[in-house]
Amino acid sequence: MGAGTRDLSGTRTDGSAHNLMRAVSAIEMALWDLAGKTLEVPASTLLGGRFRDTVRVYDHAAPRNMLDKASVAEWAARVKAHPSGFTCHKFGLQHSDPTTDKARDVSNRVLTTKELVAVQKGFENCREAVGCDHDLMVHCHWEYDLRTAIQIAGAVESVKPLWLEDPLPVDYSDSWKRLCATSKVPICMGENLARREGFKDFILNQGCDILHPDLRNAGGFLETKRIADMAHVFGLPMATHNTGSQIYTFAAAQWAASIHDYIALETITGEGGWMDQVLLLDGPYIKDGFVRVADKPGLGIELNPDIVRAHLAPGETWWG
Repeated sequence: MGAGTRDLSGTRTDGSAHNLMRAVSAIEMALWDLAGKTLEVPASTLLGGRFRDTVRVYDHAAPRNMLDKASVAEWAARVKAHPSGFTCHKFGLQHSDPTTDKARDVSNRVLTTKELVAVQKGFENCREAVGCDHDLMVHCHWEYDLRTAIQIAGAVESVKPLWLEDPLPVDYSDSWKRLCATSKVPICMGENLARREGFKDFILNQGCDILHPDLRNAGGFLETKRIADMAHVFGLPMATHNTGSQIYTFAAAQWAASIHDYIALETITGEGGWMDQVLLLDGPYIKDGFVRVADKPGLGIELNPDIVRAHLAPGETWWG
């Protein structure tokens, strides 16, 4: 599978090392779909049964300017009126531009005092505007050192975020353990890790508070369920990374339904465009911020051929 191709989970690959795991994971999930259809039961039944019939999903809606109260008020009104009813929002930090702020040293993964104050003020503005009926997650991209990660956790602590995601470099080190012991904000990580081996040290050493695998990277349904079972022994809940299509969202919901201690599923869909029409559905795709777990066999999905044909990637042909 080459760079820029589309994998079986409905997402475009990026040419990274994820390609192999995504191919394997997609085939594994497709086989669960086939087994469910053969036995005429949902995939969640084959995975051991359901703990829930709906799965909470979160979006990436963010204010244009977290430091401008008018912009934040506009954002809060927009997310509260959103037809999908999202009540869970993940977005990144508001900090200065390293191209214009000479105090910013991009060679060190640190934030200046000015930036830390802006981070705190920005998220406090968001909490004040949106209220406590909506959850906020603080999104990082593995770019900070330990001391800066601790400072960021302290800066956002007052808004009670659901989690602080991926502040440190991807692989396990004792810095993750120290961060968790220090931070009052739950620490979430895992989207780039593969198989139980990738998660083992985080679980055994309490190097995170919430595991956030991507089924496409972690090994598919069964391998990621084994990760969840290991985490359950240590009292660590699961959430799920998802930058995939409506197809993958429905697949991830089947898996999430079978997990005892589960928080939320990421999605880039639910915005009302063609990506919400890839499947033939009986009703709204996302309602009140939740996806209903399909009761039909396998993944419980049926492609909408007209929409799929109209949005095939260049060079691809319809296989139906």
